[in-house]
Amino acid sequence: MLLLDADAIVFVVDCDPRFIEGSRECLLAMMSNAEHAGVDWKETVVVMQYNHAERYPDFKPHDLDVWLGVENGKVERFVTSSRGGDDLGVAVRAAVEKVVERLGKQVPGAGEKS
Repeated sequence: MLLLDADAIVFVVDCDPRFIEGSRECLLAMMSNAEHAGVDWKETVVVMQYNHAERYPDFKPHDLDVWLGVENGKVERFVTSSRGGDDLGVAVRAAVEKVVERLGKQVPGAGEKS
């Protein structure tokens, strides 16, 4: 199981109306598989990326959170567009920063500058 030793998970939801239901099904399957594998969610950084948001009529991130079962404020999320640009990597960068921060707290002296 790929999630078993993961320090972070970036889950990208395709908000295009043709694919949004499939994104939800994939998220639910991932959560179920992770639960069966014993993934400790307290030790795993999870970041959501809602991509292609401009393709969903009247897109409201909070409504998508509720539909996906994402608790308000529990998971960091980013809304991006299919137009590309620098924002497509924001979720990955945020996940990496959180993992590095956590590792710095676990390793004495790791966060200190020499």
